[in-house]
Amino acid sequence: MKKFSLSVITDSIFIAFCAFVLFFTAVRHYLRSFLSPLIFGVLAAALTGVLTFLYLSGKNAKKINFESNKREREQLKYHLALINKNDAAKIVAYAFNGARANGGNIICDEQIYYTDFSLSPLSRSEVVKIIKKQTSKNKAIICNDCLNEAKELCKHFLIELFTVDELFEKLKKAQALPKKYIYEQPKKDRILKIIKGKFNKKLTKPLFFSGLALMFFSYFTFFPVYYLVLGGICLILAVITRFISN
Repeated sequence: MKKFSLSVITDSIFIAFCAFVLFFTAVRHYLRSFLSPLIFGVLAAALTGVLTFLYLSGKNAKKINFESNKREREQLKYHLALINKNDAAKIVAYAFNGARANGGNIICDEQIYYTDFSLSPLSRSEVVKIIKKQTSKNKAIICNDCLNEAKELCKHFLIELFTVDELFEKLKKAQALPKKYIYEQPKKDRILKIIKGKFNKKLTKPLFFSGLALMFFSYFTFFPVYYLVLGGICLILAVITRFISN
């Protein structure tokens, strides 16, 4: 969490500094003074830095929460598929008030939940088997995933359907998620994202220093606007690559 906060702070400072250089140099070119451009630059840097910090903080918080939940949903899916069916039903029963596990299924006063935690999506054939079962209770199905054709069949026969995504939210709300999963998701996808992020950030440094150099030389050249425009483009591109890498 500390690394995450430091990254947000450094990115905000970097983007604020780019805004300062851009506004200070551009305004000074037209006003030919020092104090007014300095004030403009500081205000632009402060406003840009604060807005960037707020945006990146919210973005990263959502990203971390989404990735964490996504990983845990996958772990729950494999966990339910790999353990004993009745043990899985006992875990799932906590998501439904007044429910109890019975033979791998979950029973409430007026409803029975048939479970199918296979890693293959629920098919129409499996739904048909449940349709044929004789019971006075309303039928529902809880599964890891489901084919669209099976969903349509459930709708037609008024069978309520819950997938692992909906189940995860219910268990999380009831604070009944497993303390430890027997399956840990591989972290290759995270490694690839880190590598991709580093690759994008490599563009930031040369663009940033190129922009600074062009802004600096705009004070000494006969064509300052050309240098200002190119320098501004480089600084903006440096900021964009910084954003892409987050």
